[in-house]
Amino acid sequence: MPRCHDAVVVGAGLCGLVAAARLRRAGADVVVVEAGSEVGGRTRSRRLGGRAVDVGGELVGRDYTRLRGLVAALGLRLEPAAPARPRLLVDPRARPQLSPPTAAGLAAVAARLHHLCGLVPDHAPWQAPLADRLDALSLQDWLDRAPVDERTARLLGAAAQAFTTAPPHALSLLAFLQWLKPAGGLSALWRETPWRIRGGAQQVAVRLAARLGDRVVCASPVQAIEQDGAEVAVHTEGGEVRRARRAAVCTPLAATDSIAFTPRLPSTQRHLLDEVRSPAVTKLLAASADVPRRGVLAAGNAVIPLAMADDQHAVGFAYGSDTALPTWHLRDRLATVLGLDADAMAPDGIAHAWHEEPYIGGGYPAFAPGQLTRHGPALRTALDRVHFAGADRGTWPGTMEGAVRDGDRVAAEIGTRLG
Repeated sequence: MPRCHDAVVVGAGLCGLVAAARLRRAGADVVVVEAGSEVGGRTRSRRLGGRAVDVGGELVGRDYTRLRGLVAALGLRLEPAAPARPRLLVDPRARPQLSPPTAAGLAAVAARLHHLCGLVPDHAPWQAPLADRLDALSLQDWLDRAPVDERTARLLGAAAQAFTTAPPHALSLLAFLQWLKPAGGLSALWRETPWRIRGGAQQVAVRLAARLGDRVVCASPVQAIEQDGAEVAVHTEGGEVRRARRAAVCTPLAATDSIAFTPRLPSTQRHLLDEVRSPAVTKLLAASADVPRRGVLAAGNAVIPLAMADDQHAVGFAYGSDTALPTWHLRDRLATVLGLDADAMAPDGIAHAWHEEPYIGGGYPAFAPGQLTRHGPALRTALDRVHFAGADRGTWPGTMEGAVRDGDRVAAEIGTRLG
């Protein structure tokens, strides 16, 4: 009979590795199985223009207390991701900063959103007093009714799509508030200076995995998870079976859908995986020496709805069918949005298509109108000895902080069950 562990963690992203490290510190016998050839999940770092860049999660907010503590504990350091208060470009054909009416519109919208965030419970937004009404509206519906000009609405819609991966017409207002509340509201987002992890965000996962040693097994996709009496059996593609008293599935929703569960998932979990989609998203990075354009945040066009630039790199996001465009075409569109000279940009840019990653399946889940109240309660519901966690399911959705916090949560949950 194969060895029986205390816990098997499926997925070596931030959530899974944080959960495994915490369980290990508590004395549990734990093993992590990862489908891909490297750890990190949606945090991946590559080299571009002689510097480490992040093709996945990158920004570290002021209130990311768990992630900041973890970064310090691992001997890593933070550095500013961009100059404070970057200049805003709203129309690629009009280069000046926001006009006073647009700036006033932003302030008014920020105040309204701050009030709505106060109605949303931290851990269960679907239990808000007006949850059904807020969830029935899309963000675009709300912007259309808000007293803001078209430029302001366009900027907010582009920003929402960049961070939640869903266009404003396909994003529930309640889901947007759930994402916005932990950040302290729109005003706090604008006031704070974003940070990044020096050397790349993937270092967090790499160093956590190094501490766990041979307890982390990569290139081992999980095909099935069976519960039989007092144990869980995790079957991988290579025919290996790992048995444990508990299992934590810390994979993206799209990847969880490829695992066969015995007994079958209940209808609430099944409908969650079937109906909530992870949008196609490509993160584009290009090296540029166009220093005068540093510190720019631009709401662009249909291909690149949001772009940013610092003194060395330009970053943009493409969604949906536009992710299939050639890298050079996306790079030229990125230059247009930011007002950069395309000829001055290095030709060896990076276009990382997350929807083409077989064990990721796309960006963070996009809750369309009506979906969060319907599927939210199933996000973190355990199936007997199998527990579910991750940035897709946490209370800080779609962020590295959310992955760390949910890793802590599921470790505490399993630790309590193990006694």
